[in-house]
Amino acid sequence: RMDLWDEKAELASRVRPGDVLVVRNAYVRERRGTIILNVGRAGSVELNPEGVEVEVPSLTEAKLKALGEIEGEGGPYTVEVVIETAPELREVVTSRGERVAVASARVSDGTGEMRLSLWRDLADQLVALPVGTKIRVHNVWAKEGLYGLELTSGVDSFLEVVEEPGGT
Repeated sequence: RMDLWDEKAELASRVRPGDVLVVRNAYVRERRGTIILNVGRAGSVELNPEGVEVEVPSLTEAKLKALGEIEGEGGPYTVEVVIETAPELREVVTSRGERVAVASARVSDGTGEMRLSLWRDLADQLVALPVGTKIRVHNVWAKEGLYGLELTSGVDSFLEVVEEPGGT
């Protein structure tokens, strides 16, 4: 995980799976057992710099978990699913008093159907996608929610569009 501060934060919306980042003068902190790379005032990040070649393992090789195989709480999982219902966006207050966006939709994969709830920036990404879009969501957790077992995002979750409705 990497946190970008101040004017560098906008870069996060442009980074895609497989991009190469050159990070300089960053610092590391530990939070809840996770190491986080921080790029503050003194740091810099270059996105896909010219002349830098890196062999990056494909994210598409992640071991997919079928929805029908998820029987209880657990994770993290990578799932490839189709959005079945229009995502609904809402705002909730966390246990720390923070107001955050959450988007939820029903998703399926041929082996089962489940509710998917994505938080914060991922919520905005989900609501922008139409019904019928096939997505791959990495590092989601199965938890018991108000509507039964559902998938929810965490700090390391991200999504990729695999196929838009109509096969593009």
